[in-house]
Amino acid sequence: MLIRLELSGPGVQFIADNQLYNSIITSHAILMIFFMVNNMLMLNISPVLSVKTHNTAAAKIGFVNNKKDPKNSKHSYTKIEVKDPSNNRDIILKIAKKQKGVYIWETLDEKNILHPYFVTGFSDGESSFIASISHNPKNLLNWVVSSKFVISLHLAELPLLLSIQEFFGGIGFITKDFKNNKVSYTVTKLDDLVNVIIPHFNSFPLFTQKRLDFILWSKIVNLMYNKEHLNEKGLQEIISLKASLNNKLPSSLQTAFPNVIPAERGEMEIITNITEPQWLVGFIAGDGSLSASSKNTKRNAFRVRFLITQHARDLELLKVIKSYFGEIGGIYKNGGSYNYEVGSYKDCYNFILPFLLNNPIPYVSLKYKNFKIWEEILNILISGEHNSEIGVTKINALLSTLNKYDKTPL
Repeated sequence: MLIRLELSGPGVQFIADNQLYNSIITSHAILMIFFMVNNMLMLNISPVLSVKTHNTAAAKIGFVNNKKDPKNSKHSYTKIEVKDPSNNRDIILKIAKKQKGVYIWETLDEKNILHPYFVTGFSDGESSFIASISHNPKNLLNWVVSSKFVISLHLAELPLLLSIQEFFGGIGFITKDFKNNKVSYTVTKLDDLVNVIIPHFNSFPLFTQKRLDFILWSKIVNLMYNKEHLNEKGLQEIISLKASLNNKLPSSLQTAFPNVIPAERGEMEIITNITEPQWLVGFIAGDGSLSASSKNTKRNAFRVRFLITQHARDLELLKVIKSYFGEIGGIYKNGGSYNYEVGSYKDCYNFILPFLLNNPIPYVSLKYKNFKIWEEILNILISGEHNSEIGVTKINALLSTLNKYDKTPL
């Protein structure tokens, strides 16, 4: 209390002896450390955690709800490694809940390495290659161009995004939006886009039609890197590329540039087979669904499904995936999209399950936790235990946790 009084009033001195003052400060620090460590022991989590201190070279944590916090943008942070994360998410929540400077890192056999094609497959499902052109009268050409690579997920997938950030060498930054339960990994620096992101997707290409968007986007990034966006000719070329990228030009740009000619999108190389199983693992982690449902009055049976939904433009890719799994299941139209669905639990057990056991989803993905629950349900059905009251109770208990996000975000 005396220390706080002194700090609150500049020039006020309650403890005249400097040596005594230093001793009190040291004792206070030791007590604080004791209670912090003791709190961890009380939670009985010391065998699970490894606590380390890092600087911000590997990650930027100074962002809150997508807004930069100037007071904390350069602070150091605490890296907490969690062993066996899929079974210790309650511990992660206790440690990380809305804590500034706390960086949760989940480990698998002391390593946290994602396969390059897993990252590509996951990006095929969840990433965005964005180029923006906004009006700014203060700019020489009245227009400002920016580009970024983004992956946005539910807050519960923070560990996976941190792993992807680490895979890319720590570039970019993580933003948490607690209001919307969303976390995003974003790379905006041109040096990082040109030297890390673009080379990765050139070496480990996307399989979906998103690859065509990536090619157009990478041309925009390279024009910006060479400062071509600062002259009229370069800006016109970027607008032409933007007109063929993702969702075309917004109305404001169509009005400002009515004579723009969209760039050629080109055509995708035909994919006839899944040559990289890790791509499919990443794609399933991003866009796949492992689901199950209980008995009801209309259907006196449990149901287990494997599902991948894609836009109609990637229908041919769904056919290739169906072929990869031995032509099991079916492809069904769903509005402007198509579903590849395996609805037989025996087919799920004989084809989908062996694939995911031989090519595991990374522990850091929440989909891994769901897969283990889904696997357990399949095993009960195959064994016939679901025909007993005990088996029904087991399945219903598992269903209550399948595909459920933790109630408290990271």
